[in-house]
Amino acid sequence: MNFTQKLTLILGVTTLLPFIKSPSAYAAPQCAASNQIPLSKARLDVLAVQKNAVDPNLIPTEFNKKVGKAFQDFALGTIDPNRVIPENTIRYYSKLRDENTNGKKKNVAPDAVVPLIYKDILTGQEKEYPEGVFYEVKALGAATKVSITPRSDEWQIGGEVQVLSDSDAAKMWGNGVPALIFLTTSDVKISPKLRIQATLDYVALWHGIACEIPTFGGNAPDNYLQLGRADLNNPEVYVLDLTIPAPIGPGKPGKLPELSSQCYYPLPNAQVCYGGPP
Repeated sequence: MNFTQKLTLILGVTTLLPFIKSPSAYAAPQCAASNQIPLSKARLDVLAVQKNAVDPNLIPTEFNKKVGKAFQDFALGTIDPNRVIPENTIRYYSKLRDENTNGKKKNVAPDAVVPLIYKDILTGQEKEYPEGVFYEVKALGAATKVSITPRSDEWQIGGEVQVLSDSDAAKMWGNGVPALIFLTTSDVKISPKLRIQATLDYVALWHGIACEIPTFGGNAPDNYLQLGRADLNNPEVYVLDLTIPAPIGPGKPGKLPELSSQCYYPLPNAQVCYGGPP
């Protein structure tokens, strides 16, 4: 995004301020149904053990990694009812991250990358920008809500916004808006600083949370989790682009992937396996 575009965006936001909610006025993301229960990280940990998704005997740091990976697999597998979003393995150079970590971290790796597809409502023609949408899946928790800022994960998040702002999708003014989509536990919130960076960099910021589907009549549902519809944190980027965004979510009901035939040895010659014999 060049200086002229940024200046235009700043002036446009200033003009629209009376009509745009302040960052503190945004409602928290909601569940897909009113009877569902927002999924905290603490509850996710319990479910991961109860549903045989993570080995409870792991050390805490490894346990959290495995829970995070199981939650990521669930999220990317269900947020789009029509397909499974593949995990990203590509790293993208970020000047912002490089500079703010003094060269310690130069690249960013979103959890998933999908094309941004823009459809002209007048002509019906579609344009596709291959790396226009990033997904970040976060299973985080604390006594108070965890705030995601540009500095999070050693500037990984701010770096992703910067990479999107330099993408082909951001350069095509009036032809779609690149997006960073967060799928998280209910303990997570988006900070005002991240909203400001994303808005000035012409990147849409979305946030959806996972919720637990309640048990009825003592029978637990096979698919016990569902992602709600993602909340748009900075609608002004679409207003200024004269674009109507498609909704993200709610996802389809799903569950944490169960452990397959994995074995470990808590003691010599004492083998424990999950998912059946090794």
